[in-house]
Amino acid sequence: MINDNMLSQNIIPSAGSTSGYVFVSTVFAFDHMGWETMVFECKEDGDVVSWSELDSRRHRDIAEATFYHAEFMREWRGKSANN
Repeated sequence: MINDNMLSQNIIPSAGSTSGYVFVSTVFAFDHMGWETMVFECKEDGDVVSWSELDSRRHRDIAEATFYHAEFMREWRGKSANN
């Protein structure tokens, strides 16, 4: 864990974004008091292009958050420009 509120953050290549990269972030969100995974468009160096999420999901617990963080990474790494 990065800190108590952050499970994982990764920059991955993805043809599903116009920049070619996405930032996958799983954190404990205080606005709804639960874990959440969000995907944002970013540059290769991790600089976020837009904080409007491309994808997101809320989770019941940390185990589910861990599972879906990995799922989002697989999904977005495999996206093509058409999907």
